[in-house]
Amino acid sequence: MTQLTLPLTLPIIPFEGIDGCGKTTVIKRLQDDSNNGLFKACFTREPGGSVVGEKIRSLLLQDLDTEDESPLTRLFLFMASRSSNIDKVAQRALQEGKIVISDRLDASTYAFQLWGGECRELEKFFYQSRNVILSGFPIQYIYLRITPEVAALRRAKRPESTQNFLDKLPIEFHQRVFEGYEEFFGRLQRQSTLVENPLHVVHVVDASVSEDEVYKQVKDIVLRAWGSQTP
Repeated sequence: MTQLTLPLTLPIIPFEGIDGCGKTTVIKRLQDDSNNGLFKACFTREPGGSVVGEKIRSLLLQDLDTEDESPLTRLFLFMASRSSNIDKVAQRALQEGKIVISDRLDASTYAFQLWGGECRELEKFFYQSRNVILSGFPIQYIYLRITPEVAALRRAKRPESTQNFLDKLPIEFHQRVFEGYEEFFGRLQRQSTLVENPLHVVHVVDASVSEDEVYKQVKDIVLRAWGSQTP
């Protein structure tokens, strides 16, 4: 279990959404603004981020040896990567006074592995692991919400050289992933209403509008998180 050594005020800001939501473009623009001094941030990704996490990412996304492994084995790998990333990258950055901006976090595991992969029997284990790994960390999720149909049109425009294995999966898979996101964030939003200052909050951004409109909303969220929690 990750041990928090200082009270944390700045958040982890994960970007979540189905493939084709525009996540990579938005994060690149945030990196440019951070490099220009608008705010201090550490950029990471999941799976990956830490040295160990990147090795696990290679196993999961590139090494075909894991294709025949059980869903539980793969879920353990995602959790191991997350634990290392939080411990070795995110916590250190937060304690240095930086926002942590993550290309995916636990919502992706829930949506892609449990719902997309039709392994919802692992939900109890998912939430038990989530509570251990992320307990005590302020998290402000940015959910780039877009329908599977619109996302499919965007993915179809990608050059073949930039397509990944997700681009080749049927629309039914992406529909299940979308439903997984809706379930995860719906549950989190309902839980947030039960406490005065929830540690984990969700910002839903309509990702079907123009890139500039999406980025304006995202930038406002990030700057509020940065400005309201630093001197």
